[in-house]
Amino acid sequence: MSGADRRLEDLVKLLGHARERLGLDLGFVLWDGSIVPAGLRRDAFAMKIADEGAVATLRDGAAEV
Repeated sequence: MSGADRRLEDLVKLLGHARERLGLDLGFVLWDGSIVPAGLRRDAFAMKIADEGAVATLRDGAAEV
C-alpha cells in the first residue's frame, strides 16, 4: 500500500469516526470517489474534498498553531 493510499484510508476512518462521535448529519465525498459514510444518500448534504492537497494544507496549517 502506498503512502497516498494509507493517508486516504486514514482520512476515511477519521471522517467516519468524527461524523459518528459528533452526530454530524453530513457526508463527505473525496477526490478518489470515496464516500463517507458508504451508504450516503445521493440527495444528502455532503462536503466535497477535491484533492489530497486540501487535506495536506489543513494538516500543515494545524502544525503551525
